[in-house]
Amino acid sequence: SGRSCHTAVLLPDDKVLVAGGFDQKGQSASAEIYDIRTSVWRPTGSLNHTHGYDKAALQPDGKVLMSGGYSAGEIYDPATEKWTVVPKK
Repeated sequence: SGRSCHTAVLLPDDKVLVAGGFDQKGQSASAEIYDIRTSVWRPTGSLNHTHGYDKAALQPDGKVLMSGGYSAGEIYDPATEKWTVVPKK
């Protein structure tokens, strides 16, 4: 479904992770993967918190750091398709 104010990041395997933002129900914790080669969308692990106006950055280890916005930062691991909350210091 459509969303706005989400974040998207290109993964090393030519897939795009799209997460958070706002959908027709409000702020979202959902995440999807878009495969550039096949033009197919599929769901992936949901965020632990809803996110909007966040930024995402691909890390050297292939994981994705999502931070900013209104919620705690989270890290997405493409190998497990799970999100982990970044501990506050």
